[in-house]
Amino acid sequence: MYDVIRTVHLVDASRASGPVLEHLRSVTGRFTDADVVVAPTLPGARNGGDILVRLRFGSADHWHAHRSTLDEALTHEDIHHVVGASFESTGDGSAGRRAGPDQPGIYRTMLAKVHPDTPAEQVAAFERATLQMPRHVPQIRAWQLTRVTDSVGATDWTHAWEQEYDHVDGLLDSYMNHPIHWAHVDRWFDPEHPLWIVRDRVVHTFCAIDRPVLGVAAPTGDRALPDLLTGGRHTVPRGSGA
Repeated sequence: MYDVIRTVHLVDASRASGPVLEHLRSVTGRFTDADVVVAPTLPGARNGGDILVRLRFGSADHWHAHRSTLDEALTHEDIHHVVGASFESTGDGSAGRRAGPDQPGIYRTMLAKVHPDTPAEQVAAFERATLQMPRHVPQIRAWQLTRVTDSVGATDWTHAWEQEYDHVDGLLDSYMNHPIHWAHVDRWFDPEHPLWIVRDRVVHTFCAIDRPVLGVAAPTGDRALPDLLTGGRHTVPRGSGA
């Protein structure tokens, strides 16, 4: 799978539910080989923009077939700038989903840049520490930690840390205030700690969703075709997220 995240910063943040949102939903809704979330960010995001776009494709080739279309859509006159990352997600122990009802209400991502001089073993320790959080925070319904391969914006991101929660309190309270977060993981982000390796400001952003996003297989164009030929309702998940 190949995932793409874009945080869209508007000229006028009060218009996050306006024409840009509808335009992006219309454009990405034509990506029949992508699982799509396009939604306004929620209060509490930091450096997270006004609209969050997340696309999942079956491969990087599928993404590259659509990239110019999305890039053009993101030149809308009401958009100030865009920040984002792309990465291949293989699971491979860095992703999971907790057993139970799949009715998540919140999708969250953090984009971080680990200092390029950081030794490989320290980067691996940072990743292991991050992946311990789902074990201690049951409110994390699903998660994925991935190394970024392509960045958009002024920062060359190295990691994307994504989660799903049932409710926003699970993120802003249970997760953010858990001892495993502030006493064990935050040290990698703390300038006063000797283990400080994330030295640029991070993107912390989240939005409402109405279905699972992480670990969901990307649809294929082949799935969409029979629906169109028969006139049936298109069932490939897409679009709203909100």
